[in-house]
Amino acid sequence: MYQIIRELIIIVDKELDNFPPKDIELKNRIRNLSFDILELTYEANSVSNLEKRKEFVQIINSKQQTEPGIYLKEKN
Repeated sequence: MYQIIRELIIIVDKELDNFPPKDIELKNRIRNLSFDILELTYEANSVSNLEKRKEFVQIINSKQQTEPGIYLKEKN
């Protein structure tokens, strides 16, 4: 799982380089959230306790749900 998320973040990071300069705040928020999720995934894979892993998955899911607007650009 860690490797898949890592590869996804590398792809997302490359795509973010193509964001227009005016969207730098959005770009930074997406990048930071991606790295937070990668870090949590790494930590989840480092523990052997299944309950702890489940807790990490819940944290990852809540992180994704707390920033839903960062993936949607407002239309002017």
